[in-house]
Amino acid sequence: MKTTRNSPLKNTGYGGDNRNLVSTDKVATFLKRVERLGEPKANQANSRLIVALDATLSRQPTWDAAVNLQFEMFKAANEFNGLLLELVFFRGYDQCKASGFVGNGRSLGEKMTRIVCQGGQTQIEKVLRHGLRRRKEMGIAGLIYIGDTVEENPDMLCQLAGELGILQVPLYVFQEGYCQNAQSCFKEMARISGGIYQAFDQGAANRLRDILGAIAAYSSGGESALKVLSSNGDQGARMLLTHFKSEK
Repeated sequence: MKTTRNSPLKNTGYGGDNRNLVSTDKVATFLKRVERLGEPKANQANSRLIVALDATLSRQPTWDAAVNLQFEMFKAANEFNGLLLELVFFRGYDQCKASGFVGNGRSLGEKMTRIVCQGGQTQIEKVLRHGLRRRKEMGIAGLIYIGDTVEENPDMLCQLAGELGILQVPLYVFQEGYCQNAQSCFKEMARISGGIYQAFDQGAANRLRDILGAIAAYSSGGESALKVLSSNGDQGARMLLTHFKSEK
């Protein structure tokens, strides 16, 4: 369903169920440790993540390769018990869609592979405003954004990123390509929201996997949770802990 420039995003009926995912990895073990430490347990608000994609025509030359990386990320989500994802993408003339939150990352990834790039301007402002609405409606742990350029007012985008930061919704921004103006904007958006900026390249799938696990851990048990995972060699946990230390 298309949206107007001033209307909120609509659930487009992608479907999917909300069943909790089965986890056999170290995150499940970590959650039990957190409970013993007296840290807050996982809840739906802290287990929701938005993953937003730029599907405009500028990404077409590398879209197939990017889709493979993005699909790996969605598959990785199945490893983390209770983690719910919402896919948001924009393309074409004023078209911006959201899937609603689902618990089956692989199914969501398969739907993502069917997206076709269309020419149009970036709509990052809509994505950020959608994140703000989701935060106020039901709570979210963070927003992951993957894109290559910015064709909007960077000051407005940074303002919205700051509002998300105040509400404790960090932006995890992955940039494809080397547009310097976009890089400056993306880095500032991530910084002001309390999030992280990364390049979207061949190593992105592993970094996204690590970040998903670390976000799930941090959302459930705070910094103590990350320290538990970091002590076991988890790279995502170390990345977030290093980031938080640099922000202090």
